[in-house]
Amino acid sequence: MPGNPDSLAGKRKPRECTHLATPVSLSRLHGFGVASPLSDCAPREPCCASLGWRFFSREPAKWEKHHLRRAGRKEYPAPATSRMRPMGRRQPPYGVGGNICTPGLSFSVSCPVVPVAAGFRDVSRAAGSSMRIVIANRYFYPDQSATSRMVSGLAFQLARRGHTVHAVASRRHHNRTDIVLPASETVNGVHIHRVAGSAFGRGKLIGRAIDYLSFHASAAWWMLTATRSGDVCVLCTDPPMLSATARLPIALRGGIPVNWVMDLFPETAIELGMFSRFPRLAAFAQRLRNRAHRKSGLTICPTGSMARYLVACGEDKTAIVHHWSDGNEIRPVDRAENPLRRSWGLGERFVVGYSGNFGRAHEFATLLDAAERLRDEPNIRFLLIGEGQQRRHVEDEVARRNLTNVELQPFQPSEALPFSLSLPDVHIVSLLPALEHCVIPSKFYGVLAAGRPTIFVGAQDGEVATVVGRHGCGESVEPGDVDGLVASITGMANDPARCAAMGHAARRLFESEYTMPIGVDAWLAAVSGLASEATPVLAPGRRATAT
Repeated sequence: MPGNPDSLAGKRKPRECTHLATPVSLSRLHGFGVASPLSDCAPREPCCASLGWRFFSREPAKWEKHHLRRAGRKEYPAPATSRMRPMGRRQPPYGVGGNICTPGLSFSVSCPVVPVAAGFRDVSRAAGSSMRIVIANRYFYPDQSATSRMVSGLAFQLARRGHTVHAVASRRHHNRTDIVLPASETVNGVHIHRVAGSAFGRGKLIGRAIDYLSFHASAAWWMLTATRSGDVCVLCTDPPMLSATARLPIALRGGIPVNWVMDLFPETAIELGMFSRFPRLAAFAQRLRNRAHRKSGLTICPTGSMARYLVACGEDKTAIVHHWSDGNEIRPVDRAENPLRRSWGLGERFVVGYSGNFGRAHEFATLLDAAERLRDEPNIRFLLIGEGQQRRHVEDEVARRNLTNVELQPFQPSEALPFSLSLPDVHIVSLLPALEHCVIPSKFYGVLAAGRPTIFVGAQDGEVATVVGRHGCGESVEPGDVDGLVASITGMANDPARCAAMGHAARRLFESEYTMPIGVDAWLAAVSGLASEATPVLAPGRRATAT
């Protein structure tokens, strides 16, 4: 067995490491607690690498492949002390990486390790100290899509707190393919790397698929050439399956893949019927995603239902970090002080709003039916702001039904968000019940920040409905319950004091649970557990985990 001090002695002459102040045979190192997965495959040349003990042969790749095949994974306790002699000027970079353990920790590793000696720089990182973080998402600042705002906000906050942050994104806006962004720039301390890719846009499915594939290839190449050992590499879900294509390049470079799941693929596409003709392809994509998640260091989910689903799929490392909003950027604005009310001619009318993506995951039939029922109410207006796949369908329905009480506006720039989100007296947030475990409507957190109540159209036991009911910041109805939605809207319109109280409750909830500092603290707390681990440079298909 690897832990037996005599496992090598009877087969060949024990070798000695000359880098210790007192030479110790390699077989003694086994007994001393150094984890070696080999019992009868001693390397030809022991070497004390700059990142800790690592054994290499004259054919290191071939030896390591043999080594991994025979080893399996086993937990070995790290020894408490060791004496090592400095090796000239070669010192490990400050960050996670290398085969180094600290006393009191044990790791499941794929190659021998010894503890950090006194006088050597410990590369294990305590929570809260500086990290090098790479975030990959197709869209980044100055793009104003929901994922871009979330990812960009996190990146800027991390840079402000002293971390080194790199963002890997495309060179296009999500809704403006004619604008080409700079290939490289630094904004608010974040180093932005915009990789090459196609720009067919979101209009047609085949064009979007090509854009996805081109970003996958460019992002994987960037990870393979620019990732450093110990980098915390955050892989978002735009484009889908990025965790599957980028994990191996990151692992080969010694980085730590972290999956930040905004929405689940292929489950979302399956529920929307997009894989109805290709069930085997959907099953393959799901297996590939699950394998990538299991091989990663951590998966961060925005909701408990999503985390429970992934655990049921075999995910063994999950953290729940709720989405957030910027309370300094989005704040309540009174009617009299809101310039958009005046410019859009809404005056003192009661406004029912929808703001965000018109995506396939959202339900609009109930909203349009309620607007049709209330078309003769002179003091109630519907305001729909945003873009997306269903925008054209909504416009056609408004025109076909002659809904003069419905007004549509495009996405608003970031500086206008406090006014556009504060303009409605109540917001509609919708989600198809089948997608409850796949998607979280991020617009909900902006509505809370704006201090406005929410009427949620979706599953009554879902995440948003539960929060709204528990904290008294709105109401919820099932999709298709037009009577219930009309009753909620007219009830709030006829009782302004109750509506205002729900809005105050929404802002209080936001300030207590969903501000950006609270969210970033939770995100860092989840990731710092990884960052404090000593992670070896990984061979394909292997990982190191703290136990």
